[in-house]
Amino acid sequence: MKPPAIKTHEIDSSTPVLIVDKIGVIGEALAIALSHDYLVILLSPNAPSPGNEKIIHVPFKKNIPEAPDNRYSKIFIVDDGRSVTKQSAFSFITKARESSSPLFFIGSVRNVDIEHADEITASYANSKVLVFGDLFDKNIFFDKNEAINRYILQARKNGKIEVDGSGLAHSYPISFEDTIKLIIKASYLEIPQKIILLFYPHPITDISLANIFQKINPNIVVDFTKDRKKRETYIPFGAQHAILEYKLEDKIRKLDLEDA
Repeated sequence: MKPPAIKTHEIDSSTPVLIVDKIGVIGEALAIALSHDYLVILLSPNAPSPGNEKIIHVPFKKNIPEAPDNRYSKIFIVDDGRSVTKQSAFSFITKARESSSPLFFIGSVRNVDIEHADEITASYANSKVLVFGDLFDKNIFFDKNEAINRYILQARKNGKIEVDGSGLAHSYPISFEDTIKLIIKASYLEIPQKIILLFYPHPITDISLANIFQKINPNIVVDFTKDRKKRETYIPFGAQHAILEYKLEDKIRKLDLEDA
């Protein structure tokens, strides 16, 4: 069977893009990237770095934010893992319908539940759910409980990585920079799948991930510690992976593991 044809959305720079992010980090990075083609309205707690006249910041003051009354070419809602974000997503679906704008609900593989993802895509035909993996970055630590971030911090601080239990728990590591690129790419492509996974299909075990760190720096010691409570992951049935392979070792090499 041939893969479905992929088309690209035409850019309509005459109407702004709306980004809603209660935490702000992903939203700001998206705003900067999208500001090359669009005027961006960013609802977030903190104003982005000054100097970009194509980003208009609206402070995130309420639990359920209110966007400026406007027509938007695209709408992005970043899930912060709380039910209030899911509730607000449906209020923005109403706004998206006014101009048939594409709506993208962005959440972590650790937070997005299958039922809710299906609920969003069923509520609005022009919506997609984008699910990112375990984010890592040289300077930003999104979730210090996830193996990839714990290992970065442990390698830098102690030169020793502690693997939980038998080391067979699964991770879905992908860099923050690559995730932003994949979100942007997904927002420009027309594909039939409603739920897109922004990480490669094959998870890596904790011990295999630790071995990559040790391969990069043989001075790193790998040890085992008591097992901690497993965190759930939610991978919706029928979702499409945005990438089929990923050079994880190359990405980890760029982290400067010797940094204090």
